[in-house]
Amino acid sequence: MSPASRAALAAFLEARVQTLHPKAHARQRMVLASWLVELRLSELSQARNQETSGSVQRDTMAAALLQDQLVETLRRLQRDLHVQTTTSLLAAHGCSEVLLEWSILVGDYERMMSHYIGQRDWSAAIRTLNEIPDDGTGFAAQLFYRFSPTLIRHRDIELEQAWRHARFLDAQGLLPAMMAYVDARRAEKQAREMLAEHKYAAADAAAIKAAAGGRYGALDYL
Repeated sequence: MSPASRAALAAFLEARVQTLHPKAHARQRMVLASWLVELRLSELSQARNQETSGSVQRDTMAAALLQDQLVETLRRLQRDLHVQTTTSLLAAHGCSEVLLEWSILVGDYERMMSHYIGQRDWSAAIRTLNEIPDDGTGFAAQLFYRFSPTLIRHRDIELEQAWRHARFLDAQGLLPAMMAYVDARRAEKQAREMLAEHKYAAADAAAIKAAAGGRYGALDYL
């Protein structure tokens, strides 16, 4: 399909969705909205995969523009899209940045946490934990318990503040994180001690060699 034909089809689909009543034609709107998302994904994938025939910067800008269009489509049609189907589509195309935007839109906190942890964006992960509403199901607490052992190794003070605000947490559930913190600090202390011993041994060996004045070849191994 040519770019012009694809653009025309996208415009038709979007216009058609808007003409259908949200309640009376909910399923039809979902089908058309999903089709439009697939079309946008196809455009983006083609832009990313096509061979560069001109400026690399120009191709990068074109892909960025298409990605912005996809995100905007997701925002406009969020209520018409099936969450899991759309999530699967985005994941299948490897659109991690768009998938993150979609996760934020639909409140997929678990996927957001996995993304930030994978990117080592510890502060963003803790901010996400703070944003999870306590709906009484225990979901928010479970995410705290699951990710705290990792986060406490990198942002202990920020995490402790998040714990204080999350009054639904149970101390027993946080024990693995506390143990991880203790283990991390113990390992850090041991590493510092080993490094200090190594530096001392190296300095001692250098002093012995200097005192020997190079007369003892057996000291060369020090």
